Amino acid sequence: MKGDIGREVNTFNLTFSGEILAGKDPAAVKLGFGKMFTIDDPVRLEHCFSGETVVMRRNLERKEAAQYYHEMQVLGAGGALVKVTAGARVDTVRVDPQLDAQEASKVKAVLAEPLRTATDAAALNPRQHQSGKPNLYRLRPFRNSGEVRNRSVRAQQHMRQSYTLGAIALIGFLLAGWGFLEQPTEPIITGADAVAIDQRSRPVLLAGDFLLLHDRSGISTGEVLLDTIGVNTLKPPMAFDNTGTLFALGSLTIDDTERPDDTNLQLLRCELLTSHCQRFLPDLKEISVDAFVINPVDGNFLLIDTSAGLLLKANRDGKILARAAIEIPAHPVLRLHAGLLLINSPQGTGVGVFRYETSAFGQQLDEIALLPPAALEAGQSGVSDFVWSAGFWWAILKNPESGSMGLYRFDEDWNYIQHVLLPMANGTLQLTSWGEKTLVNNSHSIAIQRLSAQGAIEAPLVSTQLKTLIRRQQRRASVATAVWLAVLLICGLGAVVSACAGYLQGLRRLVYKSRRERGAEPLDDFADSLHWIEPMQNGPALLRRRRFSYSLLALAAILVSAGQSVTAWPFVALLIALSGPAAALLLLERHPVGHIGIWRDRLLLVDHTGMYHLAGGSDVQYRGHFLLIDDIVVFCGSRLLPMFPDTQIEQWITPMIIGGTKVDRNTLAVKLLQARHPLAQGALAMIMAAIAAISMLCLQEIF
Repeated sequence: MKGDIGREVNTFNLTFSGEILAGKDPAAVKLGFGKMFTIDDPVRLEHCFSGETVVMRRNLERKEAAQYYHEMQVLGAGGALVKVTAGARVDTVRVDPQLDAQEASKVKAVLAEPLRTATDAAALNPRQHQSGKPNLYRLRPFRNSGEVRNRSVRAQQHMRQSYTLGAIALIGFLLAGWGFLEQPTEPIITGADAVAIDQRSRPVLLAGDFLLLHDRSGISTGEVLLDTIGVNTLKPPMAFDNTGTLFALGSLTIDDTERPDDTNLQLLRCELLTSHCQRFLPDLKEISVDAFVINPVDGNFLLIDTSAGLLLKANRDGKILARAAIEIPAHPVLRLHAGLLLINSPQGTGVGVFRYETSAFGQQLDEIALLPPAALEAGQSGVSDFVWSAGFWWAILKNPESGSMGLYRFDEDWNYIQHVLLPMANGTLQLTSWGEKTLVNNSHSIAIQRLSAQGAIEAPLVSTQLKTLIRRQQRRASVATAVWLAVLLICGLGAVVSACAGYLQGLRRLVYKSRRERGAEPLDDFADSLHWIEPMQNGPALLRRRRFSYSLLALAAILVSAGQSVTAWPFVALLIALSGPAAALLLLERHPVGHIGIWRDRLLLVDHTGMYHLAGGSDVQYRGHFLLIDDIVVFCGSRLLPMFPDTQIEQWITPMIIGGTKVDRNTLAVKLLQARHPLAQGALAMIMAAIAAISMLCLQEIF
């Protein structure tokens, strides 16, 4: 420095004559001596212990000379300091004045051989740039701050918080799962439950909780919510009388005596114009009506109570006029034609003919057998429904075992005419007369099949309101299911993430519990004496090639999935999954690899953020391809991701970590995450991408 010009500066030479202090192991002293002065050659190391006086360091300032002398004493090697006057040449050999001429000549002879250690070379050329040397002005030392010292305590607090949040999320997951499984199931509307034609030939469809109104041509004109007319539920059969009053089986909203199931449905009388419904038989609650038909001539009702085995006759005011005990099928169907009552037979394929006038009420006149060849071949032996329409009898015959159905046309005397092949003959089929057309309603289909008088299939009756209602219900059900499953997914992921976070914080607590970190020393005193490990010159190019190769593989996977006509959800999940490794490679490419320096027997690590730490012996930690000093982590590289040459690692680093500490995988993982190392960030990116891809596949099942 300028202020020191003209003042005498004392410097010293450090000499060694092979002396080993008492009580020290010679082998250990020689090993430590070689590490201290980076002497790799065994012959040269033995020469230093041959008894000849060797100058190990020259022109040392007082502080540095004292430090070397102390370290040699701790090591067990007896060194000596020889003062060099300021006027002498810096590179001149100086020996102790007590040495005789012969010893002095030995010293000169040894110094004639150039020193080859890295530290000496750096000391002799302090301004020479080394490959792998970072910008020292940008380095930040590791500080043993209060935050660092309290990491174990904070990790324990965070662990408890994570486990608490995980427990809350798990409870939420269980409650949401219970609520999802126990939520009331709304009846799924797949088609019209019943069809009725009013006195003006206008179709009315029952679908769920709605009555859908149409004009004579089948065009939708409106809808009526059952709740607005005081009805809780309606079930078929459903029919209009000559005044436009609707009659159907159901239960009233204000009737507290009704049971929630369908076993106690009553016959209801509903005035749609005034939005009012009431019981047809208010004083006869013991009668359970299962089927009915309205006499268009006098307005009387013929009713069947299956549980009691009764056929009843009532007037428009609900007064019972007659009753008779008859054999009734499980699903009775009543029709009036030509002054006779027809009921499907309980014994098989047939229709019973009864009288319904009061004087001979319930008297059976005949049993008509329906034996179409196609029905006999298909085993369709039960009459599911029948109707008089367009001058013909139409009957649906059903196989009681397989459930297969067929539609057959007969003349007025029940002579077989035709087997009508329906496009869809499964589910619950209902026949309705609509002028000169016959409607076949399937509760599992939106379209109501329309047939001509000759049995030809015509354009179906499709209610736009029914389509809108089904879409609205499906959308509402999808949204409700999506909300429940989203809550389950969020709670499940929250529980898993919280558990993982709690486990990680527990590892941090254990890792930092017994650590005694120390701050890094300033580099000013020995910055010019550091030897830096040269990184791989082609390392960035190798990473770019790795990224390019992965891009080709990812593109191939995308093209293959596109060629296989993969749907949108799995394709997006594939893109998300492929983005994880791409992000990891990009992080490695854009972050520095760090730096590794050597000063005497100590290791200097500089991480990817420019923070450094200096340590030696057991303070240096290692695991696999990683070097650690407290929170400073440097990745030395691997075959897949080369960072530093293997030759330099084996030559300089491997001997220095012999006395280091090998840490376990948990410690390494905690340190990598603590340092926010690019490898840790890349691993997290791949894990998050995988979780997001799996979540996307789960969302596919939801929507």
